Amino acid sequence: MPDDSRKSSLEAIAQPEALLLSACTECHRRKQKCNRQWPCNNCQKRKVADQCRFRDDFKTGSGDNAWSASVEVKRKRDQAGQDDESDSDVGDVLEAIGYSRLHLLTKLDQDSGSTKPSEQYRLDPKNSAQLKRALDVLPPRHVVDCLVQSFLDVVNFYYYIVYPPYFSKEYARWWDDYTKGRTCGVQWTCLLLMVCACSVQHVDGQLRARIESDVGESVKELTQKYHDAARELHSAIPVGHGHVYTVQYLLHSCYWFKAEARFAECWQVLGAVVREAQMIDLHKKPEGQLPGFELEMKRRLWCIVDSWDWLVSSLLARPMLIDRAECDVGLPSLTIEDYPASPMLHLKLQSELVNLIFKRFGPPKILTEPDEIRDYQAILEGFMKTFPPEYALDHPNTPANEDLPWIALHRHYMHTCTLSIALGPFRGYMAKSMKRSTAPVIDLEFRETGIDYALRLMEAVHRFFEYVWTRDTTFHFVPFCIFDTAALLCSVIIHAEDGIVPRRDEVIGSITRAFATLKKLRTATNTAKAPYDVLRRLIKKLPSTAGMQATDAHKKRRFDQPPGANGAIPVPAAARLPSSRVAQIAPAPVQVLAQPAQHAPPASQYQPYTNPPPVVPGRMQAGQQPLLPFPQDIQDLQFQNYTYSQQMNPAAPNGQSWPDDITSSMQSFTAGQPQFEMGWQTISEAELGDLAMLWNWQSLNLGFTTNPIYQNREQV
Repeated sequence: MPDDSRKSSLEAIAQPEALLLSACTECHRRKQKCNRQWPCNNCQKRKVADQCRFRDDFKTGSGDNAWSASVEVKRKRDQAGQDDESDSDVGDVLEAIGYSRLHLLTKLDQDSGSTKPSEQYRLDPKNSAQLKRALDVLPPRHVVDCLVQSFLDVVNFYYYIVYPPYFSKEYARWWDDYTKGRTCGVQWTCLLLMVCACSVQHVDGQLRARIESDVGESVKELTQKYHDAARELHSAIPVGHGHVYTVQYLLHSCYWFKAEARFAECWQVLGAVVREAQMIDLHKKPEGQLPGFELEMKRRLWCIVDSWDWLVSSLLARPMLIDRAECDVGLPSLTIEDYPASPMLHLKLQSELVNLIFKRFGPPKILTEPDEIRDYQAILEGFMKTFPPEYALDHPNTPANEDLPWIALHRHYMHTCTLSIALGPFRGYMAKSMKRSTAPVIDLEFRETGIDYALRLMEAVHRFFEYVWTRDTTFHFVPFCIFDTAALLCSVIIHAEDGIVPRRDEVIGSITRAFATLKKLRTATNTAKAPYDVLRRLIKKLPSTAGMQATDAHKKRRFDQPPGANGAIPVPAAARLPSSRVAQIAPAPVQVLAQPAQHAPPASQYQPYTNPPPVVPGRMQAGQQPLLPFPQDIQDLQFQNYTYSQQMNPAAPNGQSWPDDITSSMQSFTAGQPQFEMGWQTISEAELGDLAMLWNWQSLNLGFTTNPIYQNREQV
């Protein structure tokens, strides 16, 4: 039992100001002065924070890296008939029959503070047909190098699922095992295949042409092939061989389905991610001491899983998969990289917000009490004020940091996520019929607050669209976000029985702008076709007093670009998460006692800012060597020092240039009150895809008994 006065590296992470009593092993070897905090100043300066280890880290094991695979342990356990009784572990037996490693029974035969090393399941391609098929799918080495380099430069910054230096080391080790005929770790092979599948989704035009020329297949065929090969190989892993690489592989598979707009499969894979992470106890604080780097990686990975549980479940209006009352691993420190803002900061902030809501309101539920809704709003408003300078809502311009390729994108993401969550409790009031003269004061107040958030959100989505769409057309949330917010604003107009709508001109202008954007997008992406058609028919149902109908029913009317300011807050945004189920209001909230009017405070007038010229990392050019050196041998197992290259004015890799003006011809609108019995034209399921499950049409309270997207036209 260590002395109480001696602090481990685990405690140093929880309390950064605490000092360890001895220098780290690297500083001791180099005879350098160590500041005795993890990661220490010298290791961080040399960008080898993953090797920063203190003497306390080795008390719980023999020195093996519990994060990486232990080949020696695997070989020893494969030797049948040697010390069978002495090697028996009650915990292993109980775990094999279904008990969690953290269960009380599994600790009967373990020393206090022991940790189980993580092992890969290894196969020989000569003896495994599944592994051989997977390896045959991989392209030549130089193509894989290009895909991995492109992945680390672009795709990995979206969610930072893998830590680049460690991934580079394992990449070199895997190729060394493969070329020398050794057994291959199946979990890491699955991860490599999935990384290639995700990378191919985002290649630019020049790299696309090079890959298709070298491989002889289109990138669309290749991304599907790599993904299918990874899933087939994953099925060869026996149950019980959990590993962090499997969690990373499944997270990338989840991302791949999302980028392909296959949201049903995305949510199903997310369930597998959560269960795999729980099986290796990522969600629990380790019982004993764990090296600082391994604990940080554990916290990072669980933070991503926790954030994605909210992201995907709220988007698809599905139940949460994680019981946060059982999670105590803590949040990552994000001190390994020497960046002003970590590539994982946006996910950590999102996880903090979800935990704040959970601590106050418990598991997701419908909020109906006005006091709870106000508390909810106060939490969100207070949280938005704590954003770091790079992601601030009011003055987000940080020219010194804009050269980092993830800053602007993650700022958009954070603004959209936060505004989406803030809008959630007020959606029901925006779909409730009311008159100013007779409606309860609280209903009018919450409706006005919802309109304020919706207008801010619409402006944020368009800023995100202008920033990212010409560079990456896999953000399928953008067209749906624009549609969902516009449909919600249409619901406000329809349910205003007296025709009085707060900020009416801005609401109409926002709907018009959304329609114009979707009309142009419908020819660029399949996910925008159905939302455009539904919004067009929904606009036709607006009452004549909305001022959006044409004077001539047989002619089209051109609308000028709606004003972007006029009270709307120009906040950028990224992948919007609509129909948040963290807290949602029922269409008919409970009655409250009459009280003095409490109008929602006017939205703060933030100064508008201009998106800086986008900076993305450089891509692989034909004939160039990879920017990240992948060694052909691993005599030196030092981590590769990952750096990305930049080019200040890159061409947009995907999509077409988007015009500055947002003017469009709109269909003529039918005058009069909305006629719900008119029905909707049928849109086939093939046309709609998985987007049908995203629209929470019931919450708009438009009188439909079935999804209007599928509803057949009824004869009146």
